Order: sequence, then C-alpha cells, then structure tokens
Amino acid sequence: MKSFTADERTSRRMHSFSSRLISLNHSLDHIMPGRTRPIEKFAEATAKCSPEGAVYGKCIAANYQNAHKDMCAKEFMLLKDCYLKAAGKKA
Repeated sequence: MKSFTADERTSRRMHSFSSRLISLNHSLDHIMPGRTRPIEKFAEATAKCSPEGAVYGKCIAANYQNAHKDMCAKEFMLLKDCYLKAAGKKA
C-alpha cells in the first residue's frame, strides 16, 4: 500500500470535499435549473486550489497549539486569491 505525504493527503481530502459539493449541487439541479449557485462556484474553486489549500493547511497544522491572528496570513491570501480567480472575481 502506498504511503502518502501530508500534502498529498490534504490535497486528496480537499478534492474529495469539492467532489462531494459538486455532486450535491448536481442533485439540486431540478430545484434551480440553469442557474449557477454559489456553492457550485465554491466547489469548483476549491477543486482548482488544492495546492494552495494544502500549503495553508500545513501552515495552520504546524502551529495549531499556538495559533494567533495573521499566523498564516501570506498562505491564506494566496488561497483566497486562488479562490477568487477560480470563481472569476477580482482578487
């Protein structure tokens, strides 16, 4: 059995999460057909930003017992910018 690094496990979890969101969204298509819902945009953005999410998650996990404001601000801003770009909004 292959052993995955922490970054690979985080990336796989984020991809799994975004896949579940997309699946949920498709199950709601009969309620609001032809409209892109915010949850769909978020799911697609998270799928496109797995590397940035893994870096941010690793930063938080490394110091979670001593968490403080702006602890991983640089990593968070890169993740936020990726989400906004993936969603088609200005960063």
